[in-house]
Amino acid sequence: MTKKTGFTLLEIVIYVGILGIISVLVINSILATSTSFAKSRVKRNLNAHAGEAVERILREVRLASSVNTGASTLGAHPGHLVLNTVVSPTNSTAITREFFLSGSTLILRETGTTDIHLTSDIDVTNLIFRRITTPNSQAVRIEMAAEDGLAKIKSSVNYYGTAILRGSY
Repeated sequence: MTKKTGFTLLEIVIYVGILGIISVLVINSILATSTSFAKSRVKRNLNAHAGEAVERILREVRLASSVNTGASTLGAHPGHLVLNTVVSPTNSTAITREFFLSGSTLILRETGTTDIHLTSDIDVTNLIFRRITTPNSQAVRIEMAAEDGLAKIKSSVNYYGTAILRGSY
């Protein structure tokens, strides 16, 4: 008697089926992982740039002595905030700082300097400044929506912040 070696047709079909299922599972895992990393990168970029922009506005509001309500656009999109600031208690030179949108980029314009693009890597889709006044203090509330994305992966986040003006507390 001779012993036959090899695979039958049924065994080959079963092995190819198992290999196909494993291949599909591995490819889906790789695609899910790469999509997750892309979403994470978009969120991280958005939070870094938009968060820094809101913090910069809040810091400048805290340093300001007053809001120029005549030159500002308050309570509407796109907002325009004009702050009157004194350099320091010993130097009474007045500085005007403006925050506004140019297209979808948030701009800081300071008296005597060039414009600073605060959000050049992301798109600001909503920017509203609100002035809050009480008998004892003044504050500015910021509402900003920003979005960023790569190809089909888009993310949008809303940011809010409030700061009290210097010397009004």
